[in-house]
Amino acid sequence: MQTPGLLVGGAGVSQETVQRTVGYAKAAEQRGFHSCLVAEAASDALSLAQHVASITSRIQVGTAITNIFLRPPLLAALQALTINAAAPGRLFLGLGTSHGMVNQVYGLPREDEAYYVVKGTGKITVEDRTQEVTEGDLVSVPREVRHHVHDYEELVLLVFFAPAFTQSC
Repeated sequence: MQTPGLLVGGAGVSQETVQRTVGYAKAAEQRGFHSCLVAEAASDALSLAQHVASITSRIQVGTAITNIFLRPPLLAALQALTINAAAPGRLFLGLGTSHGMVNQVYGLPREDEAYYVVKGTGKITVEDRTQEVTEGDLVSVPREVRHHVHDYEELVLLVFFAPAFTQSC
């Protein structure tokens, strides 16, 4: 049996929500969980992962995900290296483009999304059309179209999304 991990989403930046995340991470480590990953929605996932690493000793810490469009690549790499130096071998660095709706909040343009089913089964509704999905399926979602994932069991998805701009380094 695989050891479970913990995903903390939308932690926010208040002292209360950061302390709640710390409590979850400590409890997860005490209970033998494998990992504690933090999402970038409404917080800085790398900073929060660094803090979680500083108050734990064994558990793997990381991001699910760090939005690559919100920070310069060199800065993200240096911060990840710093976390790894402080907690050797415990950082799981999840990098991605986030979700279209999250990026819209930050003023980033939204393009088409694609959902690739890695494992499991479920349903994806795009506008008024519902499609049953299983391992290996790819579902395209046009820009600005309402959609949601539902009725799933052990569903693992890769979500591809690319804003319509280029960032120079």
